[in-house]
Amino acid sequence: MNEKNIEPHRFKKGEPSANPNGRPKKGNAVADAFNDLLDAKGAKMEYYLSERGSRTITIDTPETIRKALALVVMRKALDGDLCAVKEVYDRTGGRPAQAVDVTSKGDSITGPAIYLPDNNRNK
Repeated sequence: MNEKNIEPHRFKKGEPSANPNGRPKKGNAVADAFNDLLDAKGAKMEYYLSERGSRTITIDTPETIRKALALVVMRKALDGDLCAVKEVYDRTGGRPAQAVDVTSKGDSITGPAIYLPDNNRNK
């Protein structure tokens, strides 16, 4: 492209932005849909099981579904379900750090040294 053709279209300092609200949010991610459902106070869901036909589940709770699910997991943990106990600890205290061996049969992996230019940052 010719620099002369691009120059009139470049942003000029002090002028209003061509996009004042910025880039629009995604809003269509699966995680957004799950979070919307989890933050709802209740939900009705129908799903189809091939052998048994369809089934409808209605969740009506004064708390959010997120809190209701947390209560279910906590109840299972208190009843001694080790998977639920692990889930509670992982979600609240974080998973323990895991060591990763980056060696080859105990020997360090060595390779060629790579030097990157400093791009005149010190000037």
